[in-house]
Amino acid sequence: MAVLVGSANSRSSTQDERLKLNLLKLKALLDYTSEFGVDNSTGGLLKRFNKILQEDLDINRILYYFRVEEGWRLLLNVNCAAEDVEAIEVERDLFSYTRTTIVSSNSSVGLREIDLIIPVLQGSEPQAFVLLGDTNDRVRGVSPIIIHLTFAQTLTYLSYIGLRNLFAIERQKRETEMRSQLELASNLQRSFIIRPERLPNLPGVHIATFYQPFYEVGGDYFDVRVLNDEELMFCVCDVSGKGIPAALLTANYQAHFKAQSQSGIPLDEIVTRLNHLVFDVAQETSAYITAFIARYNVRTHLLEYVNLGHNAPYLYNMQTGEARQLNSCTVALAMLEELPSLVVEQEVLTQETMLLCYTDGVTEWRVDGKEVSSTNFLLGLLQRYKDPRALVTAIASRMEHDEYLGLRETFDDISIVALKFSPAEHE
Repeated sequence: MAVLVGSANSRSSTQDERLKLNLLKLKALLDYTSEFGVDNSTGGLLKRFNKILQEDLDINRILYYFRVEEGWRLLLNVNCAAEDVEAIEVERDLFSYTRTTIVSSNSSVGLREIDLIIPVLQGSEPQAFVLLGDTNDRVRGVSPIIIHLTFAQTLTYLSYIGLRNLFAIERQKRETEMRSQLELASNLQRSFIIRPERLPNLPGVHIATFYQPFYEVGGDYFDVRVLNDEELMFCVCDVSGKGIPAALLTANYQAHFKAQSQSGIPLDEIVTRLNHLVFDVAQETSAYITAFIARYNVRTHLLEYVNLGHNAPYLYNMQTGEARQLNSCTVALAMLEELPSLVVEQEVLTQETMLLCYTDGVTEWRVDGKEVSSTNFLLGLLQRYKDPRALVTAIASRMEHDEYLGLRETFDDISIVALKFSPAEHE
């Protein structure tokens, strides 16, 4: 930094010149604030900030650090060497400066060409730092850093207010756009989920469903499709992850499941096709889909199914009281390009049978911050309720009641599909 080494005539201090300088500063401030609405951008604001310091005040080494969403961003670098900037760590090197400080020449490497540090604090939290230096060290007289110190502070505070408002507006725009996208994705996803009033009607099969996403959009999906007068195909799925990526993969799977749900084609072939169709899309997000996929024939009473890494549904014989779970026989969809050990299981349902399918939001929850997993309550309700609609309602009510009492904290999407097969109704 330059110091006072010349005579009193080296820099005039007459009253006229001081007045002229003050008027220049006042005009600069007026110009700066009056143009807030002209170029309403961070680039425009920083350009004016730089212009006043360089052209009007002859301060031509500038660094401007700004806290943006809990991170620090270098918004402006004027005449500072790259190696010096790279050496500066804001929290390590600048947090100790809680007031405007003239920096000594023996500072750390990153600050060796900096003469003044102006912090901007909100309470005790740093929000911005402006670092100024004088490159005209060989000019005789007092450094402009010293002459304009108070004005530089004022300009820094004004620029911070402007930048803070601009970043707040940008953040609000992003949040509004995100809410709009989430609402659109939520409406789109809800259109994929078959509503209770649109459930198919096939003699000998009674169906009830329940769906509750944890976020605006989720990764659960189920579908029930009538293939012909005799066959019904259905699935219950859970896409890994949350939010829009999961919703997009769900939409992709839904379209392919609809297209591949056919009669006369072996179920293992349909599942293999589905895996190939969703594999490439899933790889973009490193996601996968657990799924229970089944087909039922009301004439032969044959239930075919494949469990691909999904929660094991309950198959409950309502006459004998026997209940067992249909466990996974292979990995989830889109985890591998080729599914290993793909086996289609078969059951002939000659007696009234309830099939209860669900996603892990039903059987996994938190209590006092600890994760709990249990299917015992499902088995108890399954043995009690003989109608699928009553069963689904009872499960949803139980979860809601436990949540109200603080016995359960749900942290995932919830999907339930109950199908009651009544062979006698089709005889």
